[in-house]
Amino acid sequence: MIQLFMTIYNCLALIFRLLISDSKRESTKEAVEVSYLVYRSSLVFAMEQFRQIGELLGSLNALMVFKDNIQINRRQCLLLVEAFTLAFEGIAEEMKWNLKFNEKSSKWHSLESPLRELHRIFKEGEQYIRQCIETKDWWAKALSLNQSTDCVDFHLHNLLWCVPVVLEAIENVSEISGCDQEAIHKKRVMLAKKYDRDWLDPQLFQHKFGERYLVSKDMRSKLDSVWKEDQWILSEIVTAKPENQPLAEVLLAPKGKVLPSSILIGSKDYQVRRRLGNGGHYKEIQWMGRALLLDTYSLTLNS
Repeated sequence: MIQLFMTIYNCLALIFRLLISDSKRESTKEAVEVSYLVYRSSLVFAMEQFRQIGELLGSLNALMVFKDNIQINRRQCLLLVEAFTLAFEGIAEEMKWNLKFNEKSSKWHSLESPLRELHRIFKEGEQYIRQCIETKDWWAKALSLNQSTDCVDFHLHNLLWCVPVVLEAIENVSEISGCDQEAIHKKRVMLAKKYDRDWLDPQLFQHKFGERYLVSKDMRSKLDSVWKEDQWILSEIVTAKPENQPLAEVLLAPKGKVLPSSILIGSKDYQVRRRLGNGGHYKEIQWMGRALLLDTYSLTLNS
């Protein structure tokens, strides 16, 4: 009787272990399938990111139909669109010659993050240009954007460091693109020569890769001059707007010049919201539809 009981017990234990094993295998299989689907979607997403970057560039080109209407930082906006166009065309050319479209779901994984970052930079640049071209609250925007160097120091700076990252990611994918091992080996040798010590010479690098990496002599010259050109253009526009002389004086004043506080305090829409800090010499104010922080000791404003 005891022997029969032990036999039944062992059979039930074996069945129970088999059921648990099957359950674990099913769970593992489902987890693998989900991970694979996520992986494939991320690979396809790289191509989707590139398409969205193209859409943003198309939107900017549509805005440039009205480029003559840009009164604030016009030259900087035009340079930003030019740089975006050169970057997109250069990356598209590299993808065309180095990648295979039918491998986008299997070998493009390393492109996802660089293209996502590039898309963010294009998006921020588009918002900056829209802000400059919008004519509503013109004086407030002129005051806030007049001395700003965000176009060169932020938007173009971000683009200049992101483009090499994207190009390097394309090179990494191209090294495993295709099935012909001999062709893959030749491509790796060719790409390796790009990083020879000879190309460390700035003049050689600029001659060979200047256009692709946005460091051509023409681009560097524009980076140095566009801000000053916009200052001159704005001075011409402000001079032709005599209806707001105090604000015109602020816009035309040299950078760093101390101006009378009456320009701010005497404004009709100047309003103190609250005092900040222990000493109370910081104030949150409302002026020309914008919330600003005023240091009452130095009378400096920060947005």
